[in-house]
Amino acid sequence: MTDISLAELTSAGERDFGTSKWVTVDQRQIDLFAEATGDHQWIHVDPEAAKAGPFGGTIAHGYLSLSLLPVLLSDVIKVSDQRMGVNYGIDRVRFTSPVPSGSEVRAHARLLSAEPKGDGILYKVGVQIEIKGQEKPAMIGEVLFLSFGGPTDEAESEKEANVSDGPELDQIFQGMEKSFQPDKAAGVDATVQWLITDGGEEKPYALTIKDGALSWKPEQAKDPTVTLSTDRESFTALMTGKAQGPTLYMSGKLRIQGDLMLAQRMGQFFAQG
Repeated sequence: MTDISLAELTSAGERDFGTSKWVTVDQRQIDLFAEATGDHQWIHVDPEAAKAGPFGGTIAHGYLSLSLLPVLLSDVIKVSDQRMGVNYGIDRVRFTSPVPSGSEVRAHARLLSAEPKGDGILYKVGVQIEIKGQEKPAMIGEVLFLSFGGPTDEAESEKEANVSDGPELDQIFQGMEKSFQPDKAAGVDATVQWLITDGGEEKPYALTIKDGALSWKPEQAKDPTVTLSTDRESFTALMTGKAQGPTLYMSGKLRIQGDLMLAQRMGQFFAQG
């Protein structure tokens, strides 16, 4: 992991960030990505037909490989003093080798450039997604990120003073239970562990989705499907529509462990407004 400040980012020039840990791309992830995007081509989702196909089995979508970049790069680089970071765009991407179901992949990243843009720093990263045991990468490209600096000391002090402002956490989870849409979560059997830091204390909430129903308890789950960690302010902003999950994730304010695809889908399970 490279820990770098915004000032260091702008003066670093080209710099190798190294590689992430290996992550397995299994058939369940491929099927969920097909469901999310509507791309159900047989080379991705039909193992029997794919055995006789050109790849000898199912392969991941190219855009699934691309979508793994945020979680893989979070294991490679951390901008220590950024308040928020967003995906800014893609300069170029080529899918150079198929990723068979069950493969392990990792990201190799290199800083190419960085420059001020508005109130933030725009930086370009050269990326490769490598496949374990194969010489040719699955994907090569250049992607852009925009990072914004942290708050002033005065703003940070005000945040600490008001950390418990807004609705109580129990009220937010009660609202989630009321806005839950069973049809949107059909077939989901999962336990979602929320770890919410509030006034220096980490408060656990276990949310269970099963048989088209949702329940929650203020407790630590035994074997969560996915664990989401954030602070009270960010959690409240996310649940009241004042912040977006991908933005919080890219800024480091939302951490995800476990089933990333489930975390990406969860927003669909609740009625808006």
